[in-house]
Amino acid sequence: MVHIVFDPSIAQYDEYVQYGSGLEKDNFDYFRGSSPFQRGYGIQRGAGVGDVFRGLWRFFLPILRRVGTTVGSEALSTGQRVLERVGNEGVPFKEALVSEGKRGIDTVFELLPSNPLTDTPYHFKLHSSQNYIDLSKSYLLTEFRIRKENNNGQLVDLTVDDADIAPIQMIGQTFIRNIKMSINGREIFNANSLMAYKTYFSHELSYSTTAKDSHLNAAGYYRDMGDALEIGNGFIARRNLFAGSNVAQFIAKIDTDLFNQPLYLINFCELDIEILPNDNAFVLIAPSGGRYHFEVVGLKMYVKKVSLMDGLALDIARKLEVKPVRYAVRKTMMKSMFISQGRYEFTANMFMDQIKHEPVHSSVKASVAERAIRNVKQRLYRYFAEKETLNWVDAVQKIVDGINSSPSRVHGMRPIDVDFSNAQKVWKRMYRPLSFSKKTPRFRKDEFVRMSREKGQFEKGYLPNYGDEILEIDEVLKAVRPIRYKLRDEHGEKFKGSFYDQELARVRKDAETSYRIEKVYRKRKRTDGTTEMLVKFVGYPTREWIHESQLV
Repeated sequence: MVHIVFDPSIAQYDEYVQYGSGLEKDNFDYFRGSSPFQRGYGIQRGAGVGDVFRGLWRFFLPILRRVGTTVGSEALSTGQRVLERVGNEGVPFKEALVSEGKRGIDTVFELLPSNPLTDTPYHFKLHSSQNYIDLSKSYLLTEFRIRKENNNGQLVDLTVDDADIAPIQMIGQTFIRNIKMSINGREIFNANSLMAYKTYFSHELSYSTTAKDSHLNAAGYYRDMGDALEIGNGFIARRNLFAGSNVAQFIAKIDTDLFNQPLYLINFCELDIEILPNDNAFVLIAPSGGRYHFEVVGLKMYVKKVSLMDGLALDIARKLEVKPVRYAVRKTMMKSMFISQGRYEFTANMFMDQIKHEPVHSSVKASVAERAIRNVKQRLYRYFAEKETLNWVDAVQKIVDGINSSPSRVHGMRPIDVDFSNAQKVWKRMYRPLSFSKKTPRFRKDEFVRMSREKGQFEKGYLPNYGDEILEIDEVLKAVRPIRYKLRDEHGEKFKGSFYDQELARVRKDAETSYRIEKVYRKRKRTDGTTEMLVKFVGYPTREWIHESQLV
């Protein structure tokens, strides 16, 4: 294996010169060229450069001919023309590349945003024409600079003291927060605000190290060796590009589903692209305390247009009358999910789909004991809420006795009645086949209930889960499964929607019922000398006047 020095910023295609003969001491620069490695020993054997290109010509010619039958005159691409001149005419490779490359540039179309760069989002409009658009050859040219705000609020250039400021990785693409695209007025793509993450992950996981260290530099990618973003060669390289508020230029492909396919967009289509950039706090790695601004100095879009021969264009038009053109628009995007501290349960469809063929092996749990502990805790916290105390010593034994003396919902017996003589009966009751017989409603019309308050999806706890407002059952929906209930408040106003059994709890409402007061707003004297207070009860939306004798 022989190492080759390759600078992507300089062509150097004709410098196929070998230095030295083998592993000389302190000299590891043997070949210079476009390939990162070349196999061989100290002395090169075999054909010369001309034979190499003739071999490439024999390999690519059948492929290029197949392409030619598809795209007509456009099929004579730059690569074919270069190989043709090198292989058949003996023209030097660099000369052929420069001359034929200029011909390829003629087919590139430049688009400018329709609004000023100071106004976001940026809009690009590709008007309908007779040209086809090569979707895989669409690029975004950007020019950025970083400035800072002085004490007077004016933007000034960076100085040598601003050595710890740099953009994030691959800024040529990750500066985009969201992209929307429409064809002929119909929206076909609308990413979410996490598009920068999607772009970064897709390039980080899909490209080789060689690609990251070469052509991805054009998009602002400089590989970080360590875990920290504030140090390393990648950070230093990105920082140096913007030192002294220099204007840095980048070019990158538009990373959306429409442009990530080797197809042509048919003619007479109007394409609208809307680009929303990220803010300064997202795109800049900067020390705290400084106010830095990331400025978009220039923004252009380049697309490659293809003009077909009249005969081929008419043939495609006739085909489109029979069968419509189809493009793969999967609308791939990132999805954020929050798992707070202390949670051990998490469910997501995209995760479960990956493990559906492999069961989850759960650790052994004492579920029966945990359920019994939770049962005691639930009743304890109900006692705390009602008595407004945290003294559990006087109540815990009564609660345990009450649980042991109450029929269990699972096996239908009191826990104190379960022993070895009826263990088989309990087992059959617990593990019998499920019955789907018709259930009777748990609540009746005009009963008083409390509604469960909304909690987090995975939240667990023993504090009261039900609101303080007492409601009434307005209607029992028996015809649906599971049974649901309509509710109304004490003023007769009905709630929208319906509620399940598990969302309601039966309560008692009589002269002994007490209500918690959230706040006392003011007092007033009545004509009989007594005092009234304007209060707001916990869980109730309106304020009410009550007599001072009603306070407990």
